[in-house]
Amino acid sequence: LFQELSSFHPASPTQLTVRIPESHEADTWARVLALGFVETAEPVPAMIEVALTMFHMTNSVPFLVEVEEQPAGGGAMAIFDRPADFYGQATLPTFRRRGVQAALLQASLVYAAAQGCEIAMGTTMCGTTSQHNFERQGFRIAYTRIKLMREWLPE
Repeated sequence: LFQELSSFHPASPTQLTVRIPESHEADTWARVLALGFVETAEPVPAMIEVALTMFHMTNSVPFLVEVEEQPAGGGAMAIFDRPADFYGQATLPTFRRRGVQAALLQASLVYAAAQGCEIAMGTTMCGTTSQHNFERQGFRIAYTRIKLMREWLPE
């Protein structure tokens, strides 16, 4: 999905707090993302390591969303010259349907526009709540990619 930032107009502020976490909050941010993706189980250490890598990646800007000072979700963006790529967005299950991803997308779009980015992009699975949230924030589908996976069967 993509959005040209020349046509972006920020929505009204929400009561949610979206901020760039400080470096000492990397573990909290990584855990929020991992728990948001796993949903019902404790994330494996590798998931937290991947999130920590995203937090510290060059050109990466992490965002943490809080509801009443409690971590509720997060995500990141990478800026490469004029495009901004949004990725790793997750909301903790107990905070879903409260506008967490919408607030995250708005804050990310405002930040990207302030950095001089001309286009924002992100990838979601087709037909998901995330895709619909991106579209509600003004993103359009650039292309659809189908992934097929063969089920592994033991020999």
